[in-house]
Amino acid sequence: MNLIHEHWDRFGPEVVNWAIGIAWRESNCRPDVASPTGCYSIFQMALPLHKGIYAAAGYPDWYAARYDARASVAAAALLYASSGSSPWRL
Repeated sequence: MNLIHEHWDRFGPEVVNWAIGIAWRESNCRPDVASPTGCYSIFQMALPLHKGIYAAAGYPDWYAARYDARASVAAAALLYASSGSSPWRL
């Protein structure tokens, strides 16, 4: 949870709580989770679709970072900043 707070606190407590809920829903907060549709890690980021978000977060090699908890949380926060909650809608 500290990683989520580190990257998401700037959005306020309601969004942080939402992000924690998404992390639990998507992966049980586990960075080693992959879906059959090509989504990875804590926030189940669609890769390579979001490789530019990973690069902007400081992880230019998305393939190497796909199970990295810090990369997932940082990239998800950037995706939220640009797209809001829509990437995680049901």
